[in-house]
Amino acid sequence: MLIFANQGLIVFALPKTGTTSIDTAIGNKATIRLKGTKGMGLKHINAKRFNKWNKALKQEFPNQKFVSCCVMREPIDWISSWFRYRSRESLKNSSRYTGNLTFEEYLCHLCDRYEKKSSKSLKLMGQSKFIIRKNTIGIDRIFPYEKIDNFTQFISKKLDIKIELPKRNISPELSKSKMEISKETLEKLKPFISLDVNIYNEIVKMGSYDSSKEDHKSILNGIINQF
Repeated sequence: MLIFANQGLIVFALPKTGTTSIDTAIGNKATIRLKGTKGMGLKHINAKRFNKWNKALKQEFPNQKFVSCCVMREPIDWISSWFRYRSRESLKNSSRYTGNLTFEEYLCHLCDRYEKKSSKSLKLMGQSKFIIRKNTIGIDRIFPYEKIDNFTQFISKKLDIKIELPKRNISPELSKSKMEISKETLEKLKPFISLDVNIYNEIVKMGSYDSSKEDHKSILNGIINQF
């Protein structure tokens, strides 16, 4: 997470959405730069966990109006990125290693794990768990990953600087045969990613989510309330 106090900007780091590239490009210009991805690390703090930090931020900068933002990725593509990232040889001795699996097998394992969870925990998983707080979207602006240039333009305008994102922390490419998914597995996965899918599809239609627009809030809150 990056916080720019003078410009009133909070950049959430939703994992596997180019956050390392974003941090590399503008992190050294931030007033507050939350780091760490393991244990008590705060780089990927979500909207719910950030609430107490937000209160402190308002106390520290009482005259500043902050706008928060992040990038969201197409759900299957997001899961695929995690799978490919964990297939790296450097993780071969880790329980997270996926290099010995096909994507199909990985998704089946994922579904089996999801099926053991309670219905309450199933509602908030994936990217939804990151962006939702108290049954509403907890981040002001959300941009689709496929149009990340719109996100960088938004950041550039807020910070009044030109931004070029370097390629960092990229998941390796795998063979087409290893990444194939059957229709049966997609159907099995659908109940567990449907909230993400519905939210993401609407954000793509909107161009980007903007909490200052009442119709945007109404549409996404309506989707959340269906689950």
